[in-house]
Amino acid sequence: PTAKPTAKPAPQAMTVFDRGHVDAFNVTARQGKLALDLKEDVTGSHVRRDPAKVELHVKSAAWNEKIPAGWPGGPKGYALSMTQDPNLLWPGWDTLGTQGGGVDPKVTLRFQSVEGPGAVHVYGQTSFGGPSALLDGNQYQLVDGATLPVNAPAHVHANWIFAKPGVYKFTVVAEGTAGGKDVKSEPKTYTFTVGDQFRGKGNADASAGDGKAQPPASAPDRNDADKSGGKPAGEHPAGGSAPST
Repeated sequence: PTAKPTAKPAPQAMTVFDRGHVDAFNVTARQGKLALDLKEDVTGSHVRRDPAKVELHVKSAAWNEKIPAGWPGGPKGYALSMTQDPNLLWPGWDTLGTQGGGVDPKVTLRFQSVEGPGAVHVYGQTSFGGPSALLDGNQYQLVDGATLPVNAPAHVHANWIFAKPGVYKFTVVAEGTAGGKDVKSEPKTYTFTVGDQFRGKGNADASAGDGKAQPPASAPDRNDADKSGGKPAGEHPAGGSAPST
């Protein structure tokens, strides 16, 4: 008899985070080996998760049409500030867990692949109020092969600007040295969904998107932003405040 085709299992639902403190790229070290995962303070304190099972969601309320002229990713896009807005996702990275693990202090995050419907910019801010490059080569845009050096164990938050709604996927590896030898973590894939219509679509293809950076149906209320800086004790953002309306 003709064999019946095996039904393809439905994709497993991913845990969605759309607000709160998330160290997306959490690097740890043990016995001279590096590991990369995700750490969040949304459901508890320093809860570690497999990035493949997490969807990081950027709400339509993050849409900003008044990004200052000359800032990377401007003049409009879905903006996550390096200063915490309690109503939005606050992603960053943390390499403090490498201390005492037998690796040298400097760790580099390498973006092996960057997929999505639009450009993604990541950067800090200088004390004079201008954008500050965090990527090697004084670059601001995440592209295939982009590297983000963390020269000493640190906990960092930055500005993120997503140009268009849709599904974005980053495959990232942590690299460093131990005893004069190069070491690196296993690569991990991170999923960001941008725009309310894509919430819960983390399993979708990264090319998903309408190709247009459209604002949400109603203008977002920016008055809910944390005016005090929203920076818990022990946070070390990349400096200054993010572009805002």
